[in-house]
Amino acid sequence: MLTYNRCDYLERLIQSIKDSKVLETGQVELVVINNGSTDNTRQFLSSLSEDTSLRIVHREFNLRGSIAHKELVGIATGQWVISPGDDDMFDSKTLNELPGKLRTLSKDITLLPFSASTIDEDGNRTPVTYRPSREINRSVLFADLFEKSIYWFPATCYRRSLVTEFEIPKTITVTDWWIWLQGISQGRPEPQESTLIYYRVHSGQEQRTFLADVWQIDRMDVFTELIEKNVIHEWVNKATDLEITQFVQQLMNFQNKGSSSISSQFLYLKLGKKIAHTRPLFTEMIINLLIQKGLDVRFIAQLFGRDLNTHYLKSALVNLGLDSGSLEDKADQGVLESLLHDKLLSRRRSEIEREITPTEKKVLGLYRKIRAMNLIRWIIKR
Repeated sequence: MLTYNRCDYLERLIQSIKDSKVLETGQVELVVINNGSTDNTRQFLSSLSEDTSLRIVHREFNLRGSIAHKELVGIATGQWVISPGDDDMFDSKTLNELPGKLRTLSKDITLLPFSASTIDEDGNRTPVTYRPSREINRSVLFADLFEKSIYWFPATCYRRSLVTEFEIPKTITVTDWWIWLQGISQGRPEPQESTLIYYRVHSGQEQRTFLADVWQIDRMDVFTELIEKNVIHEWVNKATDLEITQFVQQLMNFQNKGSSSISSQFLYLKLGKKIAHTRPLFTEMIINLLIQKGLDVRFIAQLFGRDLNTHYLKSALVNLGLDSGSLEDKADQGVLESLLHDKLLSRRRSEIEREITPTEKKVLGLYRKIRAMNLIRWIIKR
C-alpha cells in the first residue's frame, strides 16, 4: 500500500490485516511506501519494523500516479499482489482464506476480483456494495473496459508480473483500467462472490478533486497508446474473427447514440481505424459502429472511401433521433441527404446560440464592471 498523511486510517487497515493472521503464515508480506507523510505515519510504521513480514520504505515527497504504484509492486517479492487504499479495511476472514485460494489457481488466471462493501469516515457500514462482473469472455471484457471502468480495483488480486514485466504509463490516473486490460490480454479473471475490502468513502479522497477533463485527457492518452502499440494493438492482430465480431457488437450494445463525448468519439475513431486497417473484413462493421457513436456520416464515408449510400444515411438519421419506421419508405438518396442537412443545420444553429462571441464577452465584462462599481458606491454611501 501507498500511504500519505492518513495515519489513523492506516492503523485500522493494518490491524485488519493482522487480525486475519495471514502475516503469520510466512507466505504473505506487507509492503508499505510512506509517500512523504508529514503526520505520525513514520513513527507508527517504525513501531512495526520488527515484524519480519513487513517491508517499509519512506519517501521524502508524495510521488503520485502509476509510477509510485510500480515502485511499490517492484519492492514486493510474491507472485500475487493486492493494493488497498490506505483508508480501506480488509474483511479479515476473506483475507485469511485468500492465500489458500491463490495456491489452487491455474496459470491462465491473472485476476481474482472480489466484492467490496463501503464504510463511512467513522468505519460504519453503508448500503453501497460493489460486485465484480461475472463476465469472463475476453472480447466482451475488452469492450467493457474500453467504454467504461466497471471493475472494483481495490478488491482485485492480480499477478505481480502484470506490472513488473510490462511498461505501465507513468501518469495514468485510473491504474485499474490498465492492469485489467493487461490481465485480460495475458489470461483471464476468476470473479469471487465474497467481500474482501471495505472501501472508505469520505471527503478527503484525492480522486474527488480531479475534474472531468482530467479523467478524459488521461483516458485519451492511455488508450491511444494501448490502441497504437500496446495491449489492444496486439490483441487486434491476434484475435479470431469471432472475437473481433463479439468485441464490436458489445461496443454497439452501449446505449450512447449521438451523445458520446469528443474524447470518446476520438478513441472510437482511433480504434475503428486500427481494426479496419488490420482486419479489412470488418470495415463495414466499423463504419456502422462509428456512425452509431455519433461521428459525422459524411466524414466516415470519406475516411473509408465509401459512397454515402442510403443505408449509411438512414443509420445516421436514426442516430440523430428520427424514428426508423418513418424512414422505411424513403429510398431516394436526395431526400435522405436533405433530411440529414436539415437535422445537422438545426443542431449547428443550437451550437451557435450557446456560443458567446468576443463582442458579447466584452459587453458582459463591461456590464459586470458597472454592477461592481454601483455596488461599491452603495456600500460607501451606507
